[in-house]
Amino acid sequence: MSPASLDSLLAASAATPAFKADVARLAATSLPCERVAYAMHQPPVKVLRVVMQLLNAEPALPIERVEVAGRSGCSDFAGRVAVWTADGGEPRVFDFVWDCAWRAQLEGWRDSFGFADQIRAARTYDWDCFQRWTEAATVAA
Repeated sequence: MSPASLDSLLAASAATPAFKADVARLAATSLPCERVAYAMHQPPVKVLRVVMQLLNAEPALPIERVEVAGRSGCSDFAGRVAVWTADGGEPRVFDFVWDCAWRAQLEGWRDSFGFADQIRAARTYDWDCFQRWTEAATVAA
């Protein structure tokens, strides 16, 4: 099973055109953009995976901008994403853990050394290795 592509997630999303354009720009250039905020120590590819999961989990959300705060490890990226919508109000916040080693263990995949084959999981499932995706009860980071 391969996950949905960025193009199909963007097409199905109620996000604003400006947000969609910034997400496409991030995917194409790996450079920061106005509507997808994140710290410079966070890998753009992992930030993009969070955005793709958001688009997949919340296609009806009229996303205007997001701010990703995460800790990146070798096989994982964990943190929180705040999401502002075009209709205003307080942001919605989601806690996440993307972990390709967890996904490899789930699939029973091992590499030649006997470890969870995280490379295979990341290549096969790309953004779809979320071990946790839950809406936070509060906005506090």
